[in-house]
Amino acid sequence: MLIGMEPLNGNAFLSHAVETIAAPAMPMIARKPVSKVPDFKQIIQAHWEALAALEIEKVLTFYTEAFSFSDPTMHINLPSKAAVREALKQLQSYYANVKFTPTQIITGTNWVVAQHILAGSYKPPKRPEAGFKEFSIRGVSVFEFVGAKFKRQTDYYDVLTWRKQVGIEERS
Repeated sequence: MLIGMEPLNGNAFLSHAVETIAAPAMPMIARKPVSKVPDFKQIIQAHWEALAALEIEKVLTFYTEAFSFSDPTMHINLPSKAAVREALKQLQSYYANVKFTPTQIITGTNWVVAQHILAGSYKPPKRPEAGFKEFSIRGVSVFEFVGAKFKRQTDYYDVLTWRKQVGIEERS
């Protein structure tokens, strides 16, 4: 023990040893900045909140310039941010009280699969006199990320249940 130093417990000793011996010997490792991985779950939740509120310009901030969206169950294919903007403008008068509730989110390096419940009210555009009908359906969204933005999104929904809940008859 050095004069003037108090005895170090095990954790303090190890910390002191790393600072005095290991750090100078390995300057590249000790000082290498850690790259921050985007919090995909938080980004998706913020996106869903903006989408539920139909804040179109805010929704678009989550997308890369080369963004594309598809929903095979609803027969929707939007190849650009401009197409998404136009689609959302049309949907504003048909949907109300929308809410996304995540049930399972699985993240990878740049892919995320999010199971969720989509609920709200819908008024059929061809039958506005019918008024709004409540719905609650299961869905899955698959997101491809570039950094902290979506490059691509594909949604799958229980369209049969949705059609029953909002009163849209099946076509023969």
